Amino acid sequence: MPRCSGEYYPSGSGTYGEYVDWVGLVFYDKDYDETGHVSPGFFLSNIRNGQDGVDFYQVFSIGKNKPMLIGETGAFDPNMDPTAPGARDALSDAEQDSYKNEWISDVYDAAELEAELPRLKGIMYFNVLKTEPKVETQIHQGGSAFLNVLADYRIPDDPNVYRQKISDPYFLSASPVLYYPDFTDTTRSDSWRTFLVLQNPSGSDAKVHLEIRSRDGTILYSGKQTIPPSGSIAIRPRNLVGADCSGSVRAASDQLIQGTCQINRNNNEMSMEYNALDSGATTLYYPDFTDTTNAEGWRSWLVVQNPTSLAANMQLEIRSREGSVLFSGSQAIPAHGVAAIRPRNLVGSDCAGSATITSDQPIAGTCQITRNSNKMCMSYTASDRGSNELYYPDFTDTANPSSWRSWLVIQNPSASPANLNLEIWSREGNLLYSGNKIIPAHGVGAIRPRSVTGADCAGSVVVTSDQPIIGTCQITRNSNEMCMSYNAMDQVSTTLSYPDFTDTANPDGWRSWLVLQNPTAADANITLEIRSREGDLLYRGDQIIPAHGVNAIRPRSLVGSDCSGSVTIASDQPIVGTCQITRNNNLMCMSYTAASLA
Repeated sequence: MPRCSGEYYPSGSGTYGEYVDWVGLVFYDKDYDETGHVSPGFFLSNIRNGQDGVDFYQVFSIGKNKPMLIGETGAFDPNMDPTAPGARDALSDAEQDSYKNEWISDVYDAAELEAELPRLKGIMYFNVLKTEPKVETQIHQGGSAFLNVLADYRIPDDPNVYRQKISDPYFLSASPVLYYPDFTDTTRSDSWRTFLVLQNPSGSDAKVHLEIRSRDGTILYSGKQTIPPSGSIAIRPRNLVGADCSGSVRAASDQLIQGTCQINRNNNEMSMEYNALDSGATTLYYPDFTDTTNAEGWRSWLVVQNPTSLAANMQLEIRSREGSVLFSGSQAIPAHGVAAIRPRNLVGSDCAGSATITSDQPIAGTCQITRNSNKMCMSYTASDRGSNELYYPDFTDTANPSSWRSWLVIQNPSASPANLNLEIWSREGNLLYSGNKIIPAHGVGAIRPRSVTGADCAGSVVVTSDQPIIGTCQITRNSNEMCMSYNAMDQVSTTLSYPDFTDTANPDGWRSWLVLQNPTAADANITLEIRSREGDLLYRGDQIIPAHGVNAIRPRSLVGSDCSGSVTIASDQPIVGTCQITRNNNLMCMSYTAASLA
């Protein structure tokens, strides 16, 4: 590391420099402190507080907005400690391999890299056998330094910890990171309470690094949790922070994980659930909101998380359902912070429609919608793209306001009208309706299935469009005293995971339905695995979903007793799914979409 890093950075034009594309460091561990072991956290401390006392990552990678790499690194212990100055006792091959593997484990800690150094994009490991002209340690310096040492930096073969570490999904471009843009967690049962549900569908322990931050970006908690193989955990943020809190969460894991966030209020008389997001994006779409000053009416919050180390400068565009611009303006979110935006506050009057947000930093978002003075609520995740095909696995739509009613909400963010074709299918796979609709440019359509089929109905929907579209499904019951919402899906998969369910025989308790849509023209043969939160197998079996049909599966009916945990499903046909959860004799409900494991 240079004596003063800043001396080597060219002035260039502004903070970006006209000659710099990447910034990086070169450093090794040669057991300078002569402990015979790699000092815990030595790799990270070399970057964050190096020889010149500079936080290289903060100053040059974040501060100069540059990707970072480690140009060379490796480890070699020159001496079996302690020996007198000038005397050398070389390590055996096994002892040297053990030392190098300690360094490799420290350098390639995937959870730490993702959590602490997201801009570090490359590490070059020095895998050579070479003669070092001079090696110094804190005892063996100057005239007593080791001279002409044959230094073996090569990666050990047995055990090959390097190969094990780089097999982590983080290094293979999988997505071991989840973002939770929104939570509020208190001790009061009549206020907001939050559970972060994390599923580990793999056959190995998942080591998860959690960062909980306030809305202004302040770190409230940083620590690790372990999820057992095929298991799941439900984490109360307040239990980790030690006080009532609200904000956002970032979970980085050494295994591919899935997650949802469950939020309830009023002694479990209202609840909502949304899917954790596995990436940020510079464009977000919110297909559906209604925001009024009436506490008994609909009120909406666009919640936006900035998980990066730089302020996010956003441009918001709020439009009516007809496509008219109601507001266009900018807003900044602090580094690691969250913004909770009321559309009405920006527009200046009651409004309904859609929102599009662009940002100079990757962001993630949810929409939270409440009604009846916080007696009912629902949420969905903001989408990062449109699609020419959307799937709605679950709806029930009746004329009775005390029963289930459904709206298919579709946003057309493009500058041209979107010509839609809707196919509405019964759960048995019978075609109930096929027809066309048009959504104006930048507009939103809210479609009642019953209105187009002409009768009470339940089943699934497939929407195709000549323009990219985004959608949600809004479902209400009991004259708008309970509601839930889920994201329409734009991709099908042959493997699905459900991170969260609780299913009991008590109608006042939690009850769950795994709803699966088969949009293909052939029967789908599926295999279900239901597991407890500890990862124990509760049920494994097969079912058939008819062509274009839907199955609504109660886990309890298969397990044979009250149960909670997670589910994975494999199918020979591409499928999509949601989970519907109710409580208190259908006085509250929530839903989320099944995640693809493909």
